Amino acid sequence: MKVSSKKLAFVLIAVSVVGGIFVNKALHKSDYNIINTSVLSVLKATYEDFAPSAPDLSIVNIVLNKESEPTEDFNYYKYKASIVVKNNGGRLINARVILHGDGNQKNVAVRNTDYGFSLAKDGTYIIKDYEVIFDGNYNGGDVPIYLDIADKTDADKTNNVFISKIFEGPGKIKDIFISDISSDGKIELNFNDNKYVVKKHNFELLRKDNVLLESGDGKYFENTSFSTPIGYYVYENSAKNLETDFARDGRSEENSHYVKFSEHPYGSTNNHYVFVKATNPENGYYAVTDVVELGPQKEMNRAEFMKAFVDYLKITLSVNEVLSYTDVSPDQWYAPYVQTVYNLGLLNTSALSFSPEKKITRGDVLKMVMDYFEADLTQSTEKHFKDVDDNSPVYPYVQSFLAEGKADGLGVNFSPDLPATQDFVKNIIDEYRKNN
Repeated sequence: MKVSSKKLAFVLIAVSVVGGIFVNKALHKSDYNIINTSVLSVLKATYEDFAPSAPDLSIVNIVLNKESEPTEDFNYYKYKASIVVKNNGGRLINARVILHGDGNQKNVAVRNTDYGFSLAKDGTYIIKDYEVIFDGNYNGGDVPIYLDIADKTDADKTNNVFISKIFEGPGKIKDIFISDISSDGKIELNFNDNKYVVKKHNFELLRKDNVLLESGDGKYFENTSFSTPIGYYVYENSAKNLETDFARDGRSEENSHYVKFSEHPYGSTNNHYVFVKATNPENGYYAVTDVVELGPQKEMNRAEFMKAFVDYLKITLSVNEVLSYTDVSPDQWYAPYVQTVYNLGLLNTSALSFSPEKKITRGDVLKMVMDYFEADLTQSTEKHFKDVDDNSPVYPYVQSFLAEGKADGLGVNFSPDLPATQDFVKNIIDEYRKNN
């Protein structure tokens, strides 16, 4: 109601009262009671119209801006929060308003006047630079922030809290790896991190097929302790992965976690993804591993490798040239790729045949890639691969490969005579291409 309307209402009430008294002298008592009741009704309605309603403070939104990473001295993430507050109820005048969180969050008195906090009905206000912290041992969790009126009634306290969802990558549970594969295809995952123990955390294993990861290139790893090496990628985890519909399997093991996908790892035709999550039941904070991607272990023959090598490195293709091998006819799709690599001096020029259908070996891939990039074969370091002898033709290559720090993701065996997979080939080329 506008100010002029309020004045008019009070004038009408006054006139009603005076008129009632005047008329009372001219009327009987019963008539007076009727008038008196009418006046009281008007007074009551007017009071209800103008009586102040209780304020209703609510937190509309919170935006967190990260200020610093955890340190050895203070193992917490620090954020500055901008908090949007709205008053959905009656006018709030010089109230004592407290902003706070759970646990280690600060309690702060919010003031925007000399005497406290004031906010008109339907008014909004932004509280800036409230400090929020989050435990550096965890990747994510819910952080509730509360806004309370300490000295007045709040009409609705259900909207006094706002939950901020935090996620910080990469995975806090370090060094996840495939440690074993059973005959029926069950995979054992392990990680080297003793901070997350089963006594204090609830473990889950999350798995899914063909996930679109938002992180960049993964790091290639191998377990070469099996008769056939198994290769896989590890990608940095993200908040999006936690929102994706991964299947969740509860686990009680402290370090070992078992997963069985819809396909056997060695016969897989799709990509499969899995990671481990450990949740602290006291506060809901959680830590995750990075994401393991286990894809098809597709072996390549020599013809397929020539095409992959030329295409991946964007080498100009040789065409309409005399072919150098008796088993490579001009009408074969791979003929120009073989001739291109031959012209680069990377193939045996004294051989009469190429054997395009034969599997390309891991040793041959390493030698060809390193020769193309003119790697320094004089480099040497402590022997790492148990299955490569000093007199092996691939020995100087693997030693140089090790010396340059390019073999971090591989196991204790190089298996030079076994067939190379697509992922192995891509990894070897990537290791040299990224610095050339």
